[in-house]
Amino acid sequence: MDADEEFAGALIRLSLAVQYVHQDISRIHDLTPQQAVLMFSLLDGPVGMAELSDRLHVEKSTLTDADRVLVSAKFKTFLSACGA
Repeated sequence: MDADEEFAGALIRLSLAVQYVHQDISRIHDLTPQQAVLMFSLLDGPVGMAELSDRLHVEKSTLTDADRVLVSAKFKTFLSACGA
C-alpha cells in the first residue's frame, strides 16, 4: 500500500472515530446527532430558518417548526452543560 492509500485510510478511520464520539455526546445529552448539530449551529444565537438551512446544507422544508421548538427547549440546558 502506498502512502496516499495509507493516508486516505487514516482519514476514514479518523472520520468514523469523530462520528462515534459525536453520537456518544449526543446520547449523553438526550439528543439525536442531528439535534446536536442544530444546537451547535445555534451557539452564536438565534438564526432564521433560511440561514439555518444554509448552515446545515438542507432544504428549508426539512426544518420544521417542531424541530425548532424541540431545539429551543433543550438549548438552555445544552448551553449550561457546555459552560456557555
